[in-house]
Amino acid sequence: MKKILLIQSILLFFFSCISMQNEPTDNLSPFVLPFDDGSSGITNMGERLNHRPAGSLGPLKTDELGHFVLDGQRTRFWGVNITDSSCFPSHEDAENIARRLGKFGVNIVRFHHMEQTWASRSLIDYTQQGSRHLNEENLDRLFYFIHQLKQQGIYSNINLMTAREFKQADELSPELARLDIKSRHILGFLLPEIRDLEKEHARNILTPVNPYTGISLAEDPAVAFVEINNENGLIMRYVDDDMDNWPQSLQEILQQKWNSWLSEKYRSHDEMLQHWGVVDVPLDEEILVNTDFKDGVQPWNLEAHQGAQAEVNIIQSGEVEILVKETGQAGWNVQFNQRGVKVTQGQIYTLTFSARSETHESFSAGLHMAYDPWYSIDSSVFTVEPQWQDYTLTIEAPSDDKHLRIIFSDLALTQGKVDIRNISFRSGGKIGQLPADESLSLENLSINRHSLRYTLGRNEDWMAFLRDLERDYWTDMRLFLQDDLQLQGLPGGTIASLSPPSVQEDFGYLDGHSYWRHPNFPGRPWDINNWTVQGDSMVNTLNNTLEGLAYQRVMGRPFTLSEYQHSMPNPFMQEGPWMAAAYGALQDWDAIYFFAYNAGAEERWDTGYFDSFFQSNKHPGFMVNMAAAANIFRRGDVAAAREIVELDFSDSVELKIMAQQSVPWHIATGKHLDPPLGLSLIHRVALNTQNNQNLSENGLNEALSGDQSPGSQDKPWGYFPEDQRVFTSDTGELSWNMENPQAGFITLNSPRSKGVMGFVQRLEYNLGSLSVRFGELQMDWATLLITAQQGSLDLLEEPVSILITATGRVENTQMGWTDESHSSLGSNWGKAPTRIETIPLELSLPVEAERVQAWVLDQLGQRGIPLIIVSTERGCKIVVQGNEGSVWFEVEVE
Repeated sequence: MKKILLIQSILLFFFSCISMQNEPTDNLSPFVLPFDDGSSGITNMGERLNHRPAGSLGPLKTDELGHFVLDGQRTRFWGVNITDSSCFPSHEDAENIARRLGKFGVNIVRFHHMEQTWASRSLIDYTQQGSRHLNEENLDRLFYFIHQLKQQGIYSNINLMTAREFKQADELSPELARLDIKSRHILGFLLPEIRDLEKEHARNILTPVNPYTGISLAEDPAVAFVEINNENGLIMRYVDDDMDNWPQSLQEILQQKWNSWLSEKYRSHDEMLQHWGVVDVPLDEEILVNTDFKDGVQPWNLEAHQGAQAEVNIIQSGEVEILVKETGQAGWNVQFNQRGVKVTQGQIYTLTFSARSETHESFSAGLHMAYDPWYSIDSSVFTVEPQWQDYTLTIEAPSDDKHLRIIFSDLALTQGKVDIRNISFRSGGKIGQLPADESLSLENLSINRHSLRYTLGRNEDWMAFLRDLERDYWTDMRLFLQDDLQLQGLPGGTIASLSPPSVQEDFGYLDGHSYWRHPNFPGRPWDINNWTVQGDSMVNTLNNTLEGLAYQRVMGRPFTLSEYQHSMPNPFMQEGPWMAAAYGALQDWDAIYFFAYNAGAEERWDTGYFDSFFQSNKHPGFMVNMAAAANIFRRGDVAAAREIVELDFSDSVELKIMAQQSVPWHIATGKHLDPPLGLSLIHRVALNTQNNQNLSENGLNEALSGDQSPGSQDKPWGYFPEDQRVFTSDTGELSWNMENPQAGFITLNSPRSKGVMGFVQRLEYNLGSLSVRFGELQMDWATLLITAQQGSLDLLEEPVSILITATGRVENTQMGWTDESHSSLGSNWGKAPTRIETIPLELSLPVEAERVQAWVLDQLGQRGIPLIIVSTERGCKIVVQGNEGSVWFEVEVE
């Protein structure tokens, strides 16, 4: 064995010399994972995890514990989204793609944007006028793809409404046909004829026999989910200000339904008025300081971020100009604010000011948090004219808070100046008066407009009304799929952040979407030449995507995350599978799908480089992490947290949140209850939508709240010390360390998977039976996952087969960063091949060197040159020097 080790060392030195001679000047090595690779070996996760064919265990069901089961056994899904033309590959490509997806541990595909108009292939044949006819060739391709996935043990999720373009030929009136696409997708909530078109479309997709399986998609148990209406809901359309701009004919339909709803609830106009109430409180003393600017600008603050440049100048007493010299990446990048504003729950406050501008068309003003997560308490967008105009915003405080700020924002996208004067914020004001000619008896009460202000009682009624309309739609569509089409899989509605949890839980599970550093478009939406993606690792941010998603799960219901990604070209995007798998498992979620797995702009699967924000299948760092992380999530290598924190989300709580706190993309979630950051890194969390008799006053289940002292007025949860920087799961397996706020890291230590991720340069980490030390890293950052494909990492006295993935910097050849911030490439994504940083590390095992062999794995995951193995006092050390040109490795312990 010693001779073998000596030969390994000589070979490694030889190959290292060759590698260094051919090494690029930036120390990255070409590394492309072939799109059609389904080869066996240590990296083939599907051979170990997937049952074949999919559907052989019968239809998917949920159990009494709130999880998915197949034939009575708990099942988790680890998946991808495939979108637009990529949903319709050739038969040969379909076979190759399915094999590769299986190899990387995927067991579900979500078919998304199939009905779009922007790509070369669509499920709908728009040449036949309207959107009612399917493209038969593409339907056949879809059927064959689903069949091939099924053979690899991969289930399907069919999306019915994501990008369908309802046309005037679909018998829409001209004014409805002019609505934007998401507004047209809401028409089925109000118009029976549009809902019938949705049902017709579902029937056309789900009921024809798939010639390759011999049964329809509705009958096929390998079709696990059918989603009805992607990212949509009436309440979302309201809080997004979209409903305010609907055509008169649609608003009249909504008004008729509103008045009918009110007539069923109230016996008289007076009873309704008593519940709604009218507030007319005299204005009190000024709350803001230095509104006349006689003492200069302080304590007012001008903020400029992300490249924006601005200045504030005092014109005269009580009047300032905000001059934007350089635009930023988002409107909020320039803002003028005053902190230290205090409000009392239930109190009415009035903000008044005057403004003018010859350059800006609008800006926003309102009351916001002056602390993370910086949410708006209440604000509006105001149209501004060259002449002075007076503006008023009346606000009802949803809770006591003394750390708020008055803010003038959304100024950064236009160069020029806005003049503001006569700023005032005082308690008191008028809200809730009805026009004299409106009454319940006449059934002519106006619908609510998001741009206007109403009493809490009216807002609660309005949200309850919209919630009932939503429930009617979702229930009707669900029953149509289940009863009329006899769907064997599980129907789903939309994501939980865009529709009330009490409505979406009727489907039997809740779903979520989230993106870390979603691309921003400062000009035209989805302009491929003008965009930015903030390039930072999520490990340095507690108020992050996974933390927010944890507060969307409902107790006793499965939770799925059907769209998730850390957007490219963020240099740290390959952390996504690692983090989602680990903390999704800790939260005991049931499915995670990454967005997306696509052919790309050239509509070729074999280009060898990534060319869009979400094309993860061509990113080698992402894909190897996805393969290894499949063990963390699907096998349950990270155990669910022992304790569950239940949050009070009864009907009254949900309704109050919707009436007072709903904002676009966050209709009503547990985050509105302001839980402490870091809670979801330690315990499971879930919304309790029932009677909540087991909850304490601070919203925690009694087992956890126990004898803890009540929190202060500022921190009502009283759960964590303010200086806590290390968050270790109650299982002890995960620890998120932010002692250095700019260099956080996470460790994973479980019997079958161990790892570390984050800013780890030149540091050593003990992971139970193993320890690892990193060398010099190009970004001071790396991901490392060590997972046992056979055996246990804590029982190394027995044979163990180990897969190691280690990733750092990944780029295309000749990527063209637009500036030093590395936040945009414009249209210059570079070319093939993708290139990777090999992470230098030393892995120490308490095992004699004679029992260990280790190899560099090539682009097919097959054994290449051996790694150096050195004897130590405790056992041995496996050395990756950093010039091996790979992101994954194999270790065998005999």
